[in-house]
Amino acid sequence: MVLVLMGCGSAVFLGCDAPAEILAVAFAFGLSVVAMAYCIGGISGCHINPAITLGVFMGIVPVWGYQMLITLFLAHLFRLNKVIAIVAANISIPPMIPFLLYGSYVTGCKVLGDPVNLHLNELSFENVKSVIEQYLIGSVIFAVGCSILAGTIAFILLTACRKKKI
Repeated sequence: MVLVLMGCGSAVFLGCDAPAEILAVAFAFGLSVVAMAYCIGGISGCHINPAITLGVFMGIVPVWGYQMLITLFLAHLFRLNKVIAIVAANISIPPMIPFLLYGSYVTGCKVLGDPVNLHLNELSFENVKSVIEQYLIGSVIFAVGCSILAGTIAFILLTACRKKKI
């Protein structure tokens, strides 16, 4: 809820038309995560880190339209914090989609050993098939990397902000 209100609210307020506005929205999301870490730092990271990791993974993997439903189901199945998992799955909000798509495509190109070049002026079946294959393979690997990174950052923040027992 905090990420949606602060992050998405800043995106709506700023409009994200210029690079500086996109950077400001990114900072709003980052500060929201830091604020949540300070607020819930006393709660065990055992339930929060996997929820963030699952949410980020499901937000990047190409299951368009179903990522929230799948995230909710998996969070329930693994007994994770459902709200945090759903909030983390919102990484695929419209301002972030170009970065996620490009990161997934570049990752797929690197894994498959292909050069990173998009021929948007050539619309052929072979070109589309090649790009989709690179994207699908790359998106899963990119999602794993991003989810591990997000889980690590959350772990560090929660550990640093955890209240000491007296």
